[in-house]
Amino acid sequence: MVTKARLANRTIWALDDIVDEVDRGKLAWSRLHRRAKDKRDLVSLAGLGELRDALARIERLTLDARQGKYGHGGNDAK
Repeated sequence: MVTKARLANRTIWALDDIVDEVDRGKLAWSRLHRRAKDKRDLVSLAGLGELRDALARIERLTLDARQGKYGHGGNDAK
């Protein structure tokens, strides 16, 4: 029978802190996105789209790691 290894408390806390920072990043992204839309700034909107996607990948990798599902991540996360 295979048992699931438990993550160390400090690792769990670090992963939780990363998720909290991603949430703060999403709030900042939302404010900037609203401003760029109001100004019709297409260059900023494109960059913000890339940033949104990066935040989503970071959040997904972190939540997977938190649940013990994290395997590699590396370049496959793009």
